Amino acid sequence: MPKLLSENSHAPFWQLVPGVLALRYRRFRIHRHILSLGFTSAQLPHEGLHVHVYRNYRQQAPTLVLLHGFLDSSHTWRRLLPDLSERYNLVLIDIPGFGYSRMPAIRMLWNIPSMAASLARFIFSTLELNPVRLLTHSLGGLLAVHIFRYAQQQLPEANIEAMHLIAPGLLRMPPAERDKIRRQLFPRSIAEVRELIQQIYTRERADLSDWILRGLLYEWSHTGYLYLAENTVENESNIFLQPADLKPYQKFTTLYWNQADGITPFDMGRRIKRACPKIQLITLEAGGHAPQQEAPMVLLNKLHEHLL
Repeated sequence: MPKLLSENSHAPFWQLVPGVLALRYRRFRIHRHILSLGFTSAQLPHEGLHVHVYRNYRQQAPTLVLLHGFLDSSHTWRRLLPDLSERYNLVLIDIPGFGYSRMPAIRMLWNIPSMAASLARFIFSTLELNPVRLLTHSLGGLLAVHIFRYAQQQLPEANIEAMHLIAPGLLRMPPAERDKIRRQLFPRSIAEVRELIQQIYTRERADLSDWILRGLLYEWSHTGYLYLAENTVENESNIFLQPADLKPYQKFTTLYWNQADGITPFDMGRRIKRACPKIQLITLEAGGHAPQQEAPMVLLNKLHEHLL
């Protein structure tokens, strides 16, 4: 895949500063809000990296590990936390390379199987969590499947009781559809950033000014994200699944999908359901690709029906 150049490749540094600083301040405010809900925040050493985690330490409650999607962070769950924190021992992980979990731009590190294996070891060995349930969004769902595979082979004592996957990109797509989504997720101009946001959310986000969009474009042009895309395309057959491949997971897997999802097509969920009838496919009727942000109460109502 050719290297993607953005407008920021030629933009003066002073044009980037306001947007980058505004986004950092916004993240700081969200961080403070999560702490105010009774969560702790820690950067934990793990295999040469520092992985960022929020926890609420409800030790007598079932453990729920939350994994976010691409171009995102654990902050995506913030609107669910007041409710979920009353019921679960929550562990919110910033996937290495995202959020507050940094990862160097070394290409061999940015691939799904090795990221999932490292996360499995982090969850079951470093954090010593067992058993766990997984709640994921988008890319986090693909990682969850590989975490389960790795745990089965290498961590026989690990117990994943259930997987709850919101709009997971699990299946291999035809090249034309794959390339379309790849172009969406790698914007090269502020116009394409605005278009991506409108694909993720059903409500138009007209409140975002160009200088904020330029800050997003700068952050989303991370070299590691390009490596992740390149490695995924080159190894598609070992990363993405055929619908029937999900049969070993069907007794404990629930999918949550909006028909209006503009990133991961709802038809993918229907294909999985046809091949694996025991997988539950929950249709959401509010929001787009990120219901945890757009329609948290709708999603929570469905989660509470199926999480326990």
